[in-house]
Amino acid sequence: VKNPPNKNQGRWLPRGGKRNNLVSIVNDALNEPAFEKHPGFHWMQNFDWNSVPEFADVFNFVPEDRSERKRFQVLNIVTACAAIAKPNSVIVDFCSGGGHVGLLLAHVLPSCQIILLDNKLESLEEARKRIEMGRLSNVKLIHCSIEQFTGHFDVGVSLHACGPSTDIVLAMCYEKNA
Repeated sequence: VKNPPNKNQGRWLPRGGKRNNLVSIVNDALNEPAFEKHPGFHWMQNFDWNSVPEFADVFNFVPEDRSERKRFQVLNIVTACAAIAKPNSVIVDFCSGGGHVGLLLAHVLPSCQIILLDNKLESLEEARKRIEMGRLSNVKLIHCSIEQFTGHFDVGVSLHACGPSTDIVLAMCYEKNA
């Protein structure tokens, strides 16, 4: 169903903006002196997925048509986390599912303790298989909802938390100064 012609069809435009101004808006933003690339841009650009063991590569655990896109999503979070985590940090992957983010973190940051937390036991069983495949000793599984988790952590991450879960994860990280 299309919106009536007098309603804004492009919600992604700035309020009051017109579609033909979008290119100039983007160009202005990119030419701002404050515009900087992602802090891990070069690391991400040169990341060698061929050096990643099978258990830690999301490519092996999602449908082929989603694998490349999922790799970039996971790598973005891992790069940001690697930039702020310190040796021996406790990192919680909230709503971890099968461990796509957490297991790459465990590989990239072997001195950190990684906690995969999810309320779906089936997803954690898939993660357990991957942990065993990699013989990882720095990963712990916790089966509970986000709100039930009371442990200490230094960094919290989440990819595709559903519904209000994203807000709950952000609130927990804020509360723990993580």
